[in-house]
Amino acid sequence: MMASMSKIEFASDIPPAPSDAASRALMPNLFVIGASKSGSSALHSYLRVHPEIRMSSEKEPCFFVEQTQLEEAWPIMARQPCSQDWAAYLDLWRGGEGARWRGEGSVYYSQ
Repeated sequence: MMASMSKIEFASDIPPAPSDAASRALMPNLFVIGASKSGSSALHSYLRVHPEIRMSSEKEPCFFVEQTQLEEAWPIMARQPCSQDWAAYLDLWRGGEGARWRGEGSVYYSQ
């Protein structure tokens, strides 16, 4: 018998994204969404060295995962500011404002 997994839902309590120019320059526009153990960490590493891509300093910030579900699934990440605060989340791309693509990869987005 296979164990059932509860579906991870996107957070519904995220405040609106910041609209100022400095914040918009850090906003991610590339998401690597894959299953656990599917090579997403390797892909994150490969993309990180591309000259036009700035990958997040934290590979799986899980910002768009419902906080209570993240606390159950990955308590350590749930306590990280980048999983619940826009300013901390956008800081993951600090220094990459000029990059054409700013990406992150959280496998929890696909579960």
